[in-house]
Amino acid sequence: MDLPRARRAARELLIALGYDPDDAALRATPDRVAAFARDAWPGGRPLPVIDPTALMPAFGPDPVVLDAIPFRSVCEHHLLPFSGTATVVYRPGRWVVGLGRVVAAVDGVARRLQVQERLVEQIADVVEAGLEPAALLVVTRATHACLWARGVGGEDTAFTTTATRGGWAAPIGPGEALELLAAGDRG
Repeated sequence: MDLPRARRAARELLIALGYDPDDAALRATPDRVAAFARDAWPGGRPLPVIDPTALMPAFGPDPVVLDAIPFRSVCEHHLLPFSGTATVVYRPGRWVVGLGRVVAAVDGVARRLQVQERLVEQIADVVEAGLEPAALLVVTRATHACLWARGVGGEDTAFTTTATRGGWAAPIGPGEALELLAAGDRG
């Protein structure tokens, strides 16, 4: 990332919007905006990979559920944040992995300019490539500042997206997984 150029661009945006970037209240704003951009969505970073040395043999066919993994991202359409949770449900094939690896994968996919529909698919792709599960369901639920900040919708309007991979047969299917998630929301 070209941090000096990002600072200059933030300064120019303030000028274009009619603000004085030399005003005491705004003097540090270009630095803050550039630092936010660097931290929130570093450009050109490849998708994360689940380290194959972290894999362990599966203990059985029962599903593994990682629920309410927090993420934050930035909408590529308006450069405004969206945040929420991801749930990853997988039926092991040969492998399981430490839970932190899946959480890190979700975070790594989210920390880029995104749309939620692609985010859920990329999380599924990373988990599938790393674990080769027999079946996989990823559910994301998020609220988007690009709605409420522009006056289009309420702060509590949440979007849910899903991605599935592999076959869903016994012991659990996507419908049953979604019912489990809904039951968890009520509990």
